Amino acid sequence: MRKARLTVPQVLKQLEAFYGEQEPCWPSDPYLFLLWWYCGYPASDASCTKGWKELTGKIGTDLDAILGSHPATLAAALKPGGMFPELRAERIKEVTT
Repeated sequence: MRKARLTVPQVLKQLEAFYGEQEPCWPSDPYLFLLWWYCGYPASDASCTKGWKELTGKIGTDLDAILGSHPATLAAALKPGGMFPELRAERIKEVTT
């Protein structure tokens, strides 16, 4: 006799029932996600979150705030996120233009 197979939605319901509803630890807005992604290197949830907290706390995510910030100030805010904060600061400025 053939076993009944679970469908993907059924499996997802079972996983959600066991683990609870999952929430991303990064922004879901595409622009903010790109900023978050460049906040850490090597990119990981932990390093990006560290840089993100500093960026949002010291400078903010508004286009004018990022474009108006001095590159050294932006790099200093991104330093907790890991290596190459100057390069990541340049990339974040590129994302905002």
